[in-house]
Amino acid sequence: MGKIASKIWSKGLLCGHGVPEMHEELRPLAFWSREDLLKAYQRFLDTGEPDMDCHTFLEAFQCFSDTAHSKAAFKMLHPKKSKVDGNTVFAAAVLTSNQSYISRMSLIFSIFDLDNDGQLSKPEFCIAIRSILEGLHRWFVGVAMPTDVELEVAMDDLFKRMDSNRSGFLSIGEFLVHSYRNRDLQEMVNHLPWEDMRVFESLAKFQRIPIYTP
Repeated sequence: MGKIASKIWSKGLLCGHGVPEMHEELRPLAFWSREDLLKAYQRFLDTGEPDMDCHTFLEAFQCFSDTAHSKAAFKMLHPKKSKVDGNTVFAAAVLTSNQSYISRMSLIFSIFDLDNDGQLSKPEFCIAIRSILEGLHRWFVGVAMPTDVELEVAMDDLFKRMDSNRSGFLSIGEFLVHSYRNRDLQEMVNHLPWEDMRVFESLAKFQRIPIYTP
């Protein structure tokens, strides 16, 4: 993931300084507190659907001053058949939130624990990585996406390295140990502004309606 993290910022986004340019329409979705994100994500889960239309998007985030702004933000997410993948949107919202690096990583883990068993299977892990990259691609100007081959190789290698006990699943401990050690990922995430110094390493529990079968 370190090489992938470095690559997605490579096309003139940081160049060693500055902050990636976020699409203006999506700024209301950034710099949220952990507490507000937890509430917003639960509102999304309560719909029982993996995708959001413009109405459920507005209901989940509740941060737009008027309908015109919410529609502009939704359009910037490039909906297909008038819907966007909810977890892709929330992955980017978490990475751009007002949380410390590790707090963001623990919330990413919690969101993609799709069956609520407290661990990530390899399919859940791959969904998480793809959602993160696709979310950043939609939120920021000029983000370079890896090729499918690069991504498959990177995800397979990364999962094997993170799964220290070879169980075929990742615990939150294994996930966070790698997050602490991955300097490239830390550098990428910490370029995004944040102020909340609290560190949350625990799994965030959500009430889920079974809609995924990873």
